[in-house]
Amino acid sequence: MRIGLIIADFEQSYTSSFQHTARVKYGVDFNSSNVDKMKLNLFELNKRLVNNQAAPVHVGYEITLADVQHVENLFNQIIDRYSADFSDRRPNRKIYDIIQKLREANTPTAKDLAKEVVTAVLTPEQPAKLTKKQKINAEAEKFSKQRILGTIKKNSAKT
Repeated sequence: MRIGLIIADFEQSYTSSFQHTARVKYGVDFNSSNVDKMKLNLFELNKRLVNNQAAPVHVGYEITLADVQHVENLFNQIIDRYSADFSDRRPNRKIYDIIQKLREANTPTAKDLAKEVVTAVLTPEQPAKLTKKQKINAEAEKFSKQRILGTIKKNSAKT
C-alpha cells in the first residue's frame, strides 16, 4: 500500500472520537504527539481492551480491539517507512513531523505529473489482435509519438 494511503487511513482512524473514547472509557490519554508516548498509549489501550478494563460510561464512538489494532498497525507502518527513508533518530519525534516529511518525500513533482499525463494521453489502448495493416499503422503512430516526445524533451531542455 502506498504511504499516502496509509497516512490518510491513519488520520481517518486516529480521530478525536477515537482519542476521546480512549480517554473517557479506558483511561488512556493521547495528549502527546510524541511517537514513543503514542506507541506506549496504543499498547496500553490494547491491553485494557483485551482485559475489558472499561469504565461504565456511554461514549459516542465505541472502539473495538480491531480498531485499536488497525490504528496500531498503521502507526507502525508509518514509523517503519520513516525509519527506512530517513536516518532521523531524535528522541522526541512528533507524529505530525513524520507525516509531513513522508508526504513531502513521496509527493510527485510537477515534471513527474506532466510525464504521466503525456504518457497517458499519447498511449492509446491496443486491441488484443491486430491485422497486418493495423500493426503497420500502430508502428507508424508509435514513431510519430516518439518524435513528438523527442521534440518536447528538446524544448524543455532549452528552457
